[in-house]
Amino acid sequence: MVAPQVQAFKFAHFGHGIVVLHEHESRKHKPPFVFLQSQDKRDSFMTALNRLIENADFTIIAAAIHKENLRRRYADPRNPYEMAPTFCMERACRFLRDRGQHMLKTHIVVERRGKREDDDLELAFRRIRTVPVSGNPGTPAPFNPSRGGGRQPPAQTIGV
Repeated sequence: MVAPQVQAFKFAHFGHGIVVLHEHESRKHKPPFVFLQSQDKRDSFMTALNRLIENADFTIIAAAIHKENLRRRYADPRNPYEMAPTFCMERACRFLRDRGQHMLKTHIVVERRGKREDDDLELAFRRIRTVPVSGNPGTPAPFNPSRGGGRQPPAQTIGV
């Protein structure tokens, strides 16, 4: 499980575990990453972060949709913000099923983008959640939608 190591990293560098590790804010030294303006602190932070990632046991399941190509190819293309999570969830379901973990509660973590985009994505997620997993008819995806906020109980976590 990677979460305890990530929490320890956050406590070591921020003094708490609620910070979100956004690349943009860290690269631009925006709050709460202002301390990275110091070369020594930045070197220490990056060394620890790289070590954390190198030693972590995780699998990345990703999908990328080239929106312009999608629009060019199809007269009435599907919503890419529904396609990408669908692809990822189908792949994640297969991944979990292949490891005998498909019945475990699995959390999906999605980065916030904006109120409208977040609402659209949550609606798409709920639609996807009710569709049986391909290759496993009659079995809905084992994912539980959550809008963040409180601590989640220990379970599998998938970041999107």
